[in-house]
Amino acid sequence: MVTIGNENRLFGADSFLESGKYPATTFSEMARTFGQMYDEEYIAKFKKERFIYNDIVPDERGFTAWKIMRPLYENETGD
Repeated sequence: MVTIGNENRLFGADSFLESGKYPATTFSEMARTFGQMYDEEYIAKFKKERFIYNDIVPDERGFTAWKIMRPLYENETGD
């Protein structure tokens, strides 16, 4: 599990504890998509069956990548 907050990145148990503050930038099942090609049946099924705030998109090599689809939190610049 990974949570991206204002200026920090949290992993594992720390991420779980802070996930309520940052639900749109908490990725609980990201590891299941690592190394998977975007056009595989598993990814299409994953996107259809899982409730995710963000989008799974193909990267430049055709693997899966996560695109954060959320407004910036306070004090963030977006850089």
